[in-house]
Amino acid sequence: MRTLIIIALLLEMTYTFGQSHDNILLRYNRWELKPKIGLSYQKGCFTELGISLNKYKIGIDTNMFAPFYYCSSEGFYLSCDVLDNFENNILGPKIGYECVVTRPLFSLVIAEEFILYSGMDKTNLVISGNIGISFKYFELKVGYNILNNDKVFEEYIGHYKLSMTSNLNLLFWRKGRKTREEYKTIKNNTPGNL
Repeated sequence: MRTLIIIALLLEMTYTFGQSHDNILLRYNRWELKPKIGLSYQKGCFTELGISLNKYKIGIDTNMFAPFYYCSSEGFYLSCDVLDNFENNILGPKIGYECVVTRPLFSLVIAEEFILYSGMDKTNLVISGNIGISFKYFELKVGYNILNNDKVFEEYIGHYKLSMTSNLNLLFWRKGRKTREEYKTIKNNTPGNL
């Protein structure tokens, strides 16, 4: 099952990045370094703090029969999962890659992470594949962890995880709102719309 999930995530990333963007009227297209925050639950509740370097794109795609709003971000992040249960502190520095694509009918998030959990003189390397949906200001993802050692931190780290993260980019959110308004104007003026 885990092999199938990893293959599906890799195929989706390949498909998403292989799309032509020739017909997109870009209104925002830049690389930005922004803070990243989040919460995740496995067998314990973790807080995530870090930074992300993403390429943000907002535009109107004229490739289809009618124009539609297009929004995406993709890039790398460095962050740290922190578990503080007042008895044991576990830190999980991680490096990851995520892609968020918003289209009219769906909003998809795909992320891959390498996490090194350490604490109490023990370590555990985890590879995590995540898939989910993006809301306006945050992403909600479910993930599957491939653990180096199932017995290390077994009371805190599981194979499945639920997480909510956000890249704090206020300018991107404002530009997205303005582009959606422009998209509605273009859509209403397109011949054939009722």
